[in-house]
Amino acid sequence: MAAKAKLVLVIDDDPDFLEFIRIVLESAAYEVMTTTTVEHGLEVMRKQKPDLAIVDIMISYILDGLSLIRKMREDPALAGTPMLLISAIMSIDDLRDLPASPSADGFMTKPVDPAELLREVARLIDRTQKQSEPTEEMKEE
Repeated sequence: MAAKAKLVLVIDDDPDFLEFIRIVLESAAYEVMTTTTVEHGLEVMRKQKPDLAIVDIMISYILDGLSLIRKMREDPALAGTPMLLISAIMSIDDLRDLPASPSADGFMTKPVDPAELLREVARLIDRTQKQSEPTEEMKEE
């Protein structure tokens, strides 16, 4: 029996970028959902429980994506969802310089290299799965 495809939610206000990411991820057998607003992104996350959220830093407003990540980290049902931040306007160093910068699990700059994106998505999903798997000691109990 085939394993269920991993669900990736992409939140960005650029329809061309959303389509590009969808094509790249679906080519690697990921299930992809997209949305263009913070509010809808939170709603989809609560209902669908994605394996990964890819979030643009600037969605509708500057730093909107960071606000979304803060809300996710504060919500116990979403706090464990791995998050990959993407930005065309900031570097990882810029992000680190922000006061009270939220905790994302990964960061990439636009334009995104498809092979690099697939490696990062796989890394984040695999890492989260390994953290949630029971250890041998837990299995024996």
